[in-house]
Amino acid sequence: METNKSKTLYLWDLADTLFGERWDVEKTGLADYDAYIESLGYNLKTIDAKTYEENYERLFKDGLMELSILPGFIQTLSWTKHNAAFTTGTPEQIGWRAEVFLKKGLPDIRPFFENIYTTFDYGNTNQKTTAMLLDILNKVRTDGYEAVVYSDNKLQNCIEFKNAAGQIPKINHRLYHIKAGSQFKQIDSNFFEAPDLLELLRNEQNQV
Repeated sequence: METNKSKTLYLWDLADTLFGERWDVEKTGLADYDAYIESLGYNLKTIDAKTYEENYERLFKDGLMELSILPGFIQTLSWTKHNAAFTTGTPEQIGWRAEVFLKKGLPDIRPFFENIYTTFDYGNTNQKTTAMLLDILNKVRTDGYEAVVYSDNKLQNCIEFKNAAGQIPKINHRLYHIKAGSQFKQIDSNFFEAPDLLELLRNEQNQV
């Protein structure tokens, strides 16, 4: 017999929610990613979103950015069990991260995810919208999930999820804004702010 927890899908943002990304000025000789893009000859005003995101490949694979698995990742996603990602990056980026982590002797992150949803499923864009999240929620409801828990380090993306979830009353939801350095707090009945994954896990364990 399935428990309530097993009918819950945990939908995760990736960068700075599950995985750390730190720009390395010394290795790149550049101030930030936008400066790197310009150094390749692109115009920031005209470059399309997919090309912008694809150019992370060399930085990831050659160690020009410091990538990390954030504390609590394995413990949290092992407990949540049913996990999917919704990212503004290209589908390949999670594989690039996995290659880097495996070379460091870290676990393979890919088996933790049942699905990888990306904004590029909806066109050439790296911006999340309410319409995208509404579509994902309808898909996971069709897959038999009765609840979705969404986590993101960007508040605007949390608002987009909240707007989408409000349009599907038959699916329960909870929402976490991951804000490093903050104190855990409850914003409303199903909206929380958490400083890290372990605080999120602690609260989720109290929901069961």
